[in-house]
Amino acid sequence: MSEHKGYTAEDHVAAYAKYGSTRKAAAALGVTHKQIDRSLAKLGQQPSKTELYGNLGGQTKVVKRAVPKSGVKRYILTAAQTETKINEGFWNNLLALAAYYDAEILVAPFAYNKQAFGHQTNAKPGKRAGDNELFSATDPALAPYLTSDRVQLAKGLVFCGEVQILPTAVDPLSGLETYTGRASGIFPHAKIEMRSIPSMRDEPTKFNYTTGCVTRHNYIQKKAGQKGEFHHAYGALIVEVTKDGWWVRQLNADKDNDIWDLDVLASSKMPEAVGGPYSAEAVVCGDVHVAEMDPDVEAATWGESGLVDLLQPKTQVLHDVFDMRSRPWQDEQSFHRQLEKHVNKQESVEDEVRECATALARYAAKVPETVIVRSNHDLKLEKWLDTGDYKKDLLNARFFLEAQLAKVDAIVLGNKKFRVLEWALKSVADEGLWGQFDTLRFLDEDESFILCKDAGGGIECGNHGHRGPNGSKGTPKGFMKMARKMIIGDKHSAGIYGGVYVTGTCTGRNVAYAKGPSSWSPTHCVVYPNGKRALVTMWNGRFFAPREGL
Repeated sequence: MSEHKGYTAEDHVAAYAKYGSTRKAAAALGVTHKQIDRSLAKLGQQPSKTELYGNLGGQTKVVKRAVPKSGVKRYILTAAQTETKINEGFWNNLLALAAYYDAEILVAPFAYNKQAFGHQTNAKPGKRAGDNELFSATDPALAPYLTSDRVQLAKGLVFCGEVQILPTAVDPLSGLETYTGRASGIFPHAKIEMRSIPSMRDEPTKFNYTTGCVTRHNYIQKKAGQKGEFHHAYGALIVEVTKDGWWVRQLNADKDNDIWDLDVLASSKMPEAVGGPYSAEAVVCGDVHVAEMDPDVEAATWGESGLVDLLQPKTQVLHDVFDMRSRPWQDEQSFHRQLEKHVNKQESVEDEVRECATALARYAAKVPETVIVRSNHDLKLEKWLDTGDYKKDLLNARFFLEAQLAKVDAIVLGNKKFRVLEWALKSVADEGLWGQFDTLRFLDEDESFILCKDAGGGIECGNHGHRGPNGSKGTPKGFMKMARKMIIGDKHSAGIYGGVYVTGTCTGRNVAYAKGPSSWSPTHCVVYPNGKRALVTMWNGRFFAPREGL
């Protein structure tokens, strides 16, 4: 009979039975876990694969939730690190919000094996290196809500509770594009991220999301852990399901653990815990492109009982309001495209400007302040003046020359604040229409516009997204390195990349230059008074589920 430190194989098995884990038994006896494993194997009591590896090596269990035949079914989804205490303030507010919505809470546990680094982890005071054992118990308060199953919440949407992603992962959604097939996937993780995945034109855009976390910071104090702690978000997703579709929004708590969702606030500082309706700070819309606007997106955003009516934001931020469909450079060498526009009476630049001005007046009437970000499609009007030939474009010759004279005068007089789009909109607007334009603010090139300045430095909204740092092309990952919270447009493919939120587009996918599979979506960004944000996407003509009874 082999012995180590005076312990027999039977002692090893007894310790395993007492502590329920080879690692805990080994720690208690002062031996290695491999010695415990050998003793268990010798006596025919080898730990199960589920204990050693979780459920990752077996068949994933899929639980299908019934889609309501009427009304709305709501879920709140989050993640919890094993052997880690919950953030009680956030959890209590999440419970209150769930009660308000009559929502079901699902919490997926994930493990962070700090013991793999031995006892040289430089853990924070009060935390031992072995406290977070792989696949150990979670905070008891979460027990009724835990799931490690894959849960199908609706057609085309699954919660992947079985997936284990290290909380220190820099890009937690990397490599998961195909994991759920064509269904959108929600993955438990401590960061709040989102990616758009291309689909064919007749399919809805696929999204992958991460949830945020309900447990406190508990990281190894080395580079990977310290980075993970910085990006750790007390957050969740709210999912609304009806027979006609589903909607997902981020719930991101602030330093006081307050949680905003659309016009609703959950806060322990309020007598009723949850209240509303409240106004949002701002809505940053997906690229507008008035001439190519999808009527359903316009109605869901600015129509009666639409998103703007619900949120009553102080500010709306608009990107690419002008499209330049009438004379885009892409069509200059295409006879067929020019003929198509001629047949459809879409050749007049002045008519397109007037259409844009009329729409802007309607949108501006809804909100106290409207900010127009200088965008690449708006700049096409200036490029037309710089490179176009009015002698070959008789339909637009008069408007071209009027705009050209205004631009030349601005250059001669040194008026660097002159904006061709602003001049053009004013030139076509009658007196009654222009009265709505008093609330419009046109940003200059590289002009900063920051929302919620008192919330961690605020959110930069003055960059359209087409121009990146140091002359590079603008990309979300490139903007991430600026260490500045931002909301950008331009990409038409919504996403969350650390502190950079990317909106979608109001156009649909039927514009002439949109060919092939696409990750475009009608997605806006809502900004709350506490500086937290959520992306909202239109499904079946709505940006949120019906709210009767709330």
